[in-house]
Amino acid sequence: MPTDLEIIAQLAKRIGRKLKELDKISYDSVGYQLNSQQQVIGLGLYQCELNKLPAEIVQLQNLWLNSNKLNKLPAEIGQLQNLWLHSNKLNKLPAEIGQLKNSCQLFISKNPLKTPPYEIAEKGISAIRDYSQSLEKEEEKYPLNEAKVIGGVGKTSLVNRLLYNTYNDAESKTEGINVEKWQVAINNQQIRLNIWDFGGQEIMHATP
Repeated sequence: MPTDLEIIAQLAKRIGRKLKELDKISYDSVGYQLNSQQQVIGLGLYQCELNKLPAEIVQLQNLWLNSNKLNKLPAEIGQLQNLWLHSNKLNKLPAEIGQLKNSCQLFISKNPLKTPPYEIAEKGISAIRDYSQSLEKEEEKYPLNEAKVIGGVGKTSLVNRLLYNTYNDAESKTEGINVEKWQVAINNQQIRLNIWDFGGQEIMHATP
């Protein structure tokens, strides 16, 4: 397993930026902070065009990833005290984020967040945890159904209209498979539904 400093070197090479050791991490930092064991406890990657975060850095206390292109976070996000994710492309936070301490400062503005809803996420870790627990209770209460959306163009637009009553005429092509959760009342009965939105490429059509 590579050391934290080896991971930093790999990350610097991937993003084409020099990452310096810093005394502290702030909003617009580009660099890292070490503890006495040479473990990375803070990482700042402001405007580094980053779309993926190495899951191996598990000792982090401060993570500042403002103005990047992240669309997902690894489950191994460490024991964070500060998590800055302003202006990324996140539409979902990992369930493990609810394991962070309530004192962790979470900044999630300017992300297309759907799960949990932005109105929940902006209230902090405690609210996210309560939301996740409420979903788990709902899953225990109602059976799960599935719908698979397969065909030509327009599948994602149909799903977005059904779930969020939105439409984007410049909707990008779905790569792979996207799964959305939908709960709807039919005949006074709550129905839970997973909607599988399959990519339109021919190679995706063979997916079972």
